[in-house]
Amino acid sequence: MKSGLNIIINVLLLCCSLWACEVEKPSSLVPVLDVSEATEITRSAALVSCNVYLTGTEKITTFDLHYGTTQNVEKLIECDASVNSVSVLLTDLIPNTTYYYCFEVGNSYSTHKSCMFSFTTLPNQTPIITDLQLLGRGPVSLLFQFELKDDGGEPVLSTGLYCQEKDGKMQRFTFDMQNNVCSGRIDMLKPYTEYTIQGFAENNIGETKGEEYVFHTEDVVEVVIPGTLAEILGDYKYDYSTLAVSGLLNGTDILTLREMLGRKIDGMPTDGKMTYLDLTDASIVSGGKSYNASRFTQNDVISYGMFSDCSFLQKLVLPYDAKKIEEGAFENCISLKEIQIPVTAVEVLPSLGCVGLEEIDVAAGNTNYSSYMGSLYDYTHATLLWYPAGREENELPFADNIERIGAYAFQNCKLTNLDLPQTIKEIGIAAFSFSSLEVLQLPDLVKTVPTALFQGSDRLTTVKLGRETGVLYNYCFDGCPLEHLYVPVRDFPPKCMDDTFVGMEELFSSCVLHVPSGCKKLYSQSNYWGKFQHIVDDIMD
Repeated sequence: MKSGLNIIINVLLLCCSLWACEVEKPSSLVPVLDVSEATEITRSAALVSCNVYLTGTEKITTFDLHYGTTQNVEKLIECDASVNSVSVLLTDLIPNTTYYYCFEVGNSYSTHKSCMFSFTTLPNQTPIITDLQLLGRGPVSLLFQFELKDDGGEPVLSTGLYCQEKDGKMQRFTFDMQNNVCSGRIDMLKPYTEYTIQGFAENNIGETKGEEYVFHTEDVVEVVIPGTLAEILGDYKYDYSTLAVSGLLNGTDILTLREMLGRKIDGMPTDGKMTYLDLTDASIVSGGKSYNASRFTQNDVISYGMFSDCSFLQKLVLPYDAKKIEEGAFENCISLKEIQIPVTAVEVLPSLGCVGLEEIDVAAGNTNYSSYMGSLYDYTHATLLWYPAGREENELPFADNIERIGAYAFQNCKLTNLDLPQTIKEIGIAAFSFSSLEVLQLPDLVKTVPTALFQGSDRLTTVKLGRETGVLYNYCFDGCPLEHLYVPVRDFPPKCMDDTFVGMEELFSSCVLHVPSGCKKLYSQSNYWGKFQHIVDDIMD
């Protein structure tokens, strides 16, 4: 009996002991650290990660990363102790170096370190460059660029171009790099010759060469002494239908070219029939004779009238170093289909009468201008400067962020209808003059109808002004057979200048003026708008 009682007592004591152990389970158990191998290792960086799993109820109070180039891991980074998972990007590391690291966590009772891990950064290497990009090519020259994608971890010592004539000696040309772009121009190449070129970049580790590019040079007439082109060509100047010229060209040389293009200095025709002129490798310099009436050349300027009335000219490649193209430089070049704007151009103005022009191309690398759908824009695509009048299309796509249309931009254009984006805020003088437009609505943000905006547009019957129109300048409808003019300005009629409707007084009797509903009396009492004999207030808000 006593033995059985002892057994029962022992069982009860064991149960109580087990219950006490369960109730008094310690809260300070050591956390489990799960450290990952380093990833995203480069020459100077690596990503290390750690997950923490709590085995007790005590929260961690410290969470640290220890790392260094020895197992003493002398550097420390404090991590966020409120999270259970961290990833740390180590930067400014030394290339080709082994690093050690571990994580350490702690709570109010103890700390615990993980095992030691290691990784080795990548060594420095030769530079990495992009493929060679050709920005332009003249008969005996080449314009190129490439980008430095990675310096390899070492300072770049030199960049440039290798150029080898077929079965000839390799030449090495160095060019400075700006903003990680190496660009340059090589010239004085041989005509009718095959060349192989490669970009290169060099650092202390070694040299990297880009992909090979093979091209052929063409024939070219070289003018070493300005004013000698006629002497070089001799009696054969009218035999050329195409021509590439390099060297220095003054007014005397331009006069020779104009004669080859079919025009004398007095505008009379010659026997010249040249249709294609490549001046990529030429430079315009001051001096020499007048090339057109009393016009003289200026350094790096395509001057007014330089190629005007050259009716046979179909394609013109301008000098690489031309900086300015003046208004009227190609005036009345009726056969001109394509103009190439050089990379160095900082000012370009349209020419009138280029009724056959279909394409305006801008050399890659120009930081002032760009080409979009064949039209000339500023570099940001905010301003359309010149629409080729020879294009035949029913719709014109505009650049997405267009805000302005430049002066004379659509002069002589063949478009009959044009849907102007509402983002346009400003339009330059005579922008649509002598066009084939029949109907046009101006965007609401355009506050000014500039001088001669529609002058000479003899098919224009309907114009709708914007809701914020404030003023109409002189001659804006001169020569337009307007039948309907919509002016949706409610608060007060837009201001007209003394010559807004000069020469077009018949509009007052033949054109219907449409104004906002309820504003007929307001417009009828205006000094200028009141002259319209047919005013209807049918524009609804």
